[in-house]
Amino acid sequence: MNYNRYKLNSITATELDQYLGKGWYRMGLSIFTTQYLIFDKKIYNAIWLRVPLYNYELRKSHRKIINKVENKFTVKINSAQINEEKELLFEEYKLNFKGDLYSSLKIYMQDNENFNIYNTKECCIYDNEKLIAFSFFDIGEKSSAGILAAYNHNYSNCSLGIYTMLKEVLFSKEADLDYYYPGYFVPQYKRFDYKCNLGRTEYFNYYTKTWLLLDDFLPNQNLAINLQNKILQLYNEVKQYGVNTFITLYKCWELGDFCNNAGQIYNHPLFLLCEKNGLYYVAEYCPLQEYYRLSLLKKPKYFRYTKNKEAIENELILEIHNILECDTFLFTTINSSEIVDFL
Repeated sequence: MNYNRYKLNSITATELDQYLGKGWYRMGLSIFTTQYLIFDKKIYNAIWLRVPLYNYELRKSHRKIINKVENKFTVKINSAQINEEKELLFEEYKLNFKGDLYSSLKIYMQDNENFNIYNTKECCIYDNEKLIAFSFFDIGEKSSAGILAAYNHNYSNCSLGIYTMLKEVLFSKEADLDYYYPGYFVPQYKRFDYKCNLGRTEYFNYYTKTWLLLDDFLPNQNLAINLQNKILQLYNEVKQYGVNTFITLYKCWELGDFCNNAGQIYNHPLFLLCEKNGLYYVAEYCPLQEYYRLSLLKKPKYFRYTKNKEAIENELILEIHNILECDTFLFTTINSSEIVDFL
């Protein structure tokens, strides 16, 4: 699965370690994993990270940030609590945040429930009595995971978000944990690059399902680029024969687990939608398995779509917003020519 999410009623410290070790992560009271992300109408590859804590040492730049914050502010680490003070700071933080966040901290962390199934700690920073930053991180048996940080943007020059992440790392090391998981970074999308600057870092390799040094990550391991290139290649081959076809950015690709009443839901964010003799076909590419898959689409009552001509090499992209169901899987192949011949 390119995306998967389980709603949990409980989770043990050992189970959290196991999920994190397989490239999964907390979302509210759920646990999820994803290989792809969509930002600004483009697809990207989510690369999960972890920091080994054995022999971990702060860099000079890290110590400078820590000294700057601790010489000026008060820092407290305790069991996490969601209260009005943090909700207000979270609301203020969202106003200047480049991206989407949940409407409230309680929804973000607990799906708006009054309980938490995770063992969550908080790191709070105060300017005198005023809360100016906080972060939440989960503790497993031998690992921890940074979940969220928010800060007052009037203190942006104090690196409070980086500081709380460093304190989470140090807290985890002092607790004799083995790994700290900061979430994912996204190649070619700089917003998450700060997570790569904690020191010696490993990434989860989707092909080998093992953790390797981030320094060894290669561009040809980028699933989003591989997917995009193969779909574009197939598109150029198919359109030569006059087949009515569109490169499709599928906005509902991660909703399969939430549509129990629907049939087989497509779970790739990018594919070809082809029309022939009144029938619709979906041609997908699976980068990990390195094969194409062709299926007959169950024709929806309508297509909710917008057009985009900037996402991939100035080709017209259809962004489809309604759920699409597969009628019949036809075949898989490693040769794009077999799909061209069929269409």
